[in-house]
Amino acid sequence: MAQMAVLQHQVAIMAEKEISYGLAAAALGLTSGMGGIGKFCFGKMADLFPIRWVVTSSYLLQCLGIFILLNVGSNLTIWIYAMIFGFGMGGILVLQPLAVGQFFGLKSFSVLLGIISLGQSCGAAIGAYSAGLIYDHYHQYHPALITFLIIYSLAMTSILITGKPMMKRCLND
Repeated sequence: MAQMAVLQHQVAIMAEKEISYGLAAAALGLTSGMGGIGKFCFGKMADLFPIRWVVTSSYLLQCLGIFILLNVGSNLTIWIYAMIFGFGMGGILVLQPLAVGQFFGLKSFSVLLGIISLGQSCGAAIGAYSAGLIYDHYHQYHPALITFLIIYSLAMTSILITGKPMMKRCLND
């Protein structure tokens, strides 16, 4: 929800902060490019570290990116935001199936991933729409971005308090 809302409204958020549309569009391109790099790096990190910490770090980078976006003051901060948020954003795409497999095993993997993907798609639509509604009501994106920081915090907390993955059982399924 939060990731897609920020991504969909990124150019408008920057324009609200009096950043030129050209620079905002270039930052969107960098955000997407960093997402591609994040996919590779987070995939490798998932091989080396516990999945809950890797997922949490992906969310944490996105939070840091939103915090920077809230406080954009120069062109440099826009580039820093794009690199950090984009890199973290890329991680979730590769980590989600890995986390489902490690936490729930392979017997119901496709069903669970399908249900999660449906929820994720609905959340992405609701997030982008709600960011627009919040902007229409408050005439600024600040309340939406704060809301998304809270959502990321809840996501990180839920990942960190989950039980241990069923790694051994996953391999035997």
